[in-house]
Amino acid sequence: MNVGWKLMTVVVIAMSGVQASNTTCRTPPTAPNYVNALYEGHWFEMGRSQTPGGAALQVGCMCDVSDFVTDEPVQGNGTISYVCRRFSPQADPVFANATLVDTGNPGEFKQVYPYPNSRPLNYYVIYIDEDSAVEYDCDTNDNGVTNYCVHILSRTATIAADKEAALLQYAEDLGLNPDGIEYNPVQQEGCW
Repeated sequence: MNVGWKLMTVVVIAMSGVQASNTTCRTPPTAPNYVNALYEGHWFEMGRSQTPGGAALQVGCMCDVSDFVTDEPVQGNGTISYVCRRFSPQADPVFANATLVDTGNPGEFKQVYPYPNSRPLNYYVIYIDEDSAVEYDCDTNDNGVTNYCVHILSRTATIAADKEAALLQYAEDLGLNPDGIEYNPVQQEGCW
């Protein structure tokens, strides 16, 4: 069983056992300037506010990066690849890949993993500029358990503290962290 399948098995098990809260998935506005060409490419994850079910996939992860690739410069489907290193910047990379299926609203997708029992996630790019982005994803499973995550992304391995705080506050102002989950910075130092 490859690492991707193992990771998804852990996620599915973890998400099925998480206690439900009063949380439901939000439908935030996407970035008004969103086009695939602006989101395409390499992103460093600066940090995240994430429920336990979603966090199961990223236990011990540091050096998190993602790459979005698409043939559609304005709007359409694409693929996203995630890489992290577990518990050490020198650890072997761990990979996960998904398809972002366009919903017809720029910056809004269904994130589909190719693993058994994985569920499509609601995926929204709620803010984007040339050097940073905010992504929110969420799913409520058949048992009523909701898991969500707010990801702060940067084109470089660092981000100015005031910009990071402003991006996080933007997501908070949209009500995307209703459980008040603590923001966890991602270690990028020593990774590259």
